[in-house]
Amino acid sequence: EYDEPYRLANETPKGHERRQARVLCPALSWGAVAQKEASRRKQRARTRRMKVALILNSFPEISEKFLLNHIIGLIEAGIDVEVFAAHRPLTDKRHDLFARYGVAARTRYLDIPRGLKARALRAPALFLRLLLRNPKAAIEAIRVGKYRTVAMNLKLLFFGNAFLGKRYDVVHCHFGVNGLIGAYLK
Repeated sequence: EYDEPYRLANETPKGHERRQARVLCPALSWGAVAQKEASRRKQRARTRRMKVALILNSFPEISEKFLLNHIIGLIEAGIDVEVFAAHRPLTDKRHDLFARYGVAARTRYLDIPRGLKARALRAPALFLRLLLRNPKAAIEAIRVGKYRTVAMNLKLLFFGNAFLGKRYDVVHCHFGVNGLIGAYLK
């Protein structure tokens, strides 16, 4: 009676090999494989860093150290931060924390022209690029009735192109009108 499993393992009828292997070797069963894969997925989810995008008008302005403090706090918390600034700052002065934490490497300047005429000249190319890669986003970017000022001043075309192919857990918008950009990117 003790050599029954041994006999079953050596004399398995054709078509029953898989079922017998599961019974004789539970570590190789499909259920165990599924449990291991679920465990691996949970581990990856735990180790995956949260991704946050910040939308700002200009950065880093010397008078807006609170924004820099906000970004540094996120970095110290282990969050992957990317800053999208519509404009470069007007001065070259920077807080020493900007360099110390490598915030420049996490900042993407969209260099949106300050004048509407200059934006209008760049708009057709931006619209076509967005239309080819994400038609729905291109049409949404010019919906003035929904996005009002940021659609009229063509900022959505610049931000839409900057966010193409990117995914974030959180998109945080500083200052009122930038909330419309966040709503568009959602």
